[in-house]
Amino acid sequence: MRRMRYGVWALWLCCFPLLSYEQYTEGACLLIAQDIAKFSSNRNNLNYQNAKRSYDRHCQSPITFENKTFKIADVKIKPVEYNVKTNQPLPSLQESKAENSLATKINKPMNTDSLAQNIYKMFGLWFVLILLFIGVFRFLRSKEITIKGQIAEWYLARHLKKDLSENFVHYRNLVLPTNQGDLTEIDHLVVSLFGVFVIEVKNYKGWIFGLEKQPKWVVQHFKRKHFFMNPLRQNYKHTEAVKAFLGISAHSGDVFSIVCFTKRATFKSDMPDNVMHIEEVSNYINQFHQRCFDEEKIWQFNARLRMAQMSKKEFRREHKKQFT
Repeated sequence: MRRMRYGVWALWLCCFPLLSYEQYTEGACLLIAQDIAKFSSNRNNLNYQNAKRSYDRHCQSPITFENKTFKIADVKIKPVEYNVKTNQPLPSLQESKAENSLATKINKPMNTDSLAQNIYKMFGLWFVLILLFIGVFRFLRSKEITIKGQIAEWYLARHLKKDLSENFVHYRNLVLPTNQGDLTEIDHLVVSLFGVFVIEVKNYKGWIFGLEKQPKWVVQHFKRKHFFMNPLRQNYKHTEAVKAFLGISAHSGDVFSIVCFTKRATFKSDMPDNVMHIEEVSNYINQFHQRCFDEEKIWQFNARLRMAQMSKKEFRREHKKQFT
């Protein structure tokens, strides 16, 4: 209800300048009053209606230059004769010229915007801009974690493409089924003759505290602390899903887990060898030289993973349903 009340007030403030009419001077209003009295004998006449409408809108608070007042009753107007067929007045030549001159003066646009109207217009514009800025800011805040994660994943993909040879096949944002019957999303997957590398990417800013067997790690930025799931445990689920999907033995040591952070994170505790910064991932993978699979096996792995890529949209929809 409070938001609705504020919205009504904001709408009134924005629209108030549009509902107000410019006010004519006393002289212009006197001329309009004369037209009203002149054509008052036939109120269906277009001239009378236009004059009455202009007087009601623009002569409620006429602009005064001298301390003089006027009344419609004090205006003495000569009666006008009308043509019965056309229902139009029959003015003389002099009156016709005077009417044309008067109509030109009345219909001429008058630049009489007051200071208050300009202030209301500027206030309404700034108010709309502020509301738009707040809406964009709140949307970005709600998507902050997702956006930061996507930036880190893109940064890692660029490094892998640049530093790894063509013998390494890289997959990104794969959604695979697990042995438990649910789905899990893998940030990056690299397939090679020397092993399969499952990579989890984090984009935290601050000091990172955590041990290999701790269920939760801590990121501290100034006085703010935030606990997050141990990414090694999180990536263990990913490696198990990859083994099951590719048909690799659960006890095989040919699937390697890697957890990487951006340079915004500083490690303040002893991290395992497979926890590193993004810039170090390519060098870590390139140090493996012992063959784990033959070329036929790699071809089978890639065929299955390409099928998973083709079904990524369907898997992603099902994956999102798990969190709703």
